Amino acid sequence: MENKNHEELIKKAIEAAETEKECAQILETHFKRLHGRKPSKRERAIINADAARAVSVVCDKKTGYIFINTSGRPHPQTEEIHIELKRRMPEDSLDKNKRPVEYCAEFKACNKALHSRHDAKMEDLIVATVLVSDGSPKERCENCKRTTEGAIVLTD
Repeated sequence: MENKNHEELIKKAIEAAETEKECAQILETHFKRLHGRKPSKRERAIINADAARAVSVVCDKKTGYIFINTSGRPHPQTEEIHIELKRRMPEDSLDKNKRPVEYCAEFKACNKALHSRHDAKMEDLIVATVLVSDGSPKERCENCKRTTEGAIVLTD
């Protein structure tokens, strides 16, 4: 039964990634209608800067509630970050690209899940993350390996 639930969680992540990809395509189509032409490489880069690269789906094992979030903007403000995640956050980014941990889909989805229940713990969470581009599993970055330690991660 547990494997079936894990498969369903990954399926939800892939569906969320497909939706996110469709949104990026809609933005580009809207640009074409508005300007009567395709966006230049520079304009496409600006459009895609706000597009998510990854989607995470987190399930709280105790409640069965699902939390979905994307990488990139907007990211939670310091006062919105759960105390457990704040405690685990590295002072300097451990990511090879030096992205702040608050930009990661895993971090943001776990933050929502931890805030949903006063006694929630990282060990209560199951995490699945996929790339928006093709729905393939995405391994956690070094920042997320630290901040989400203890969670069951299906896509590492």
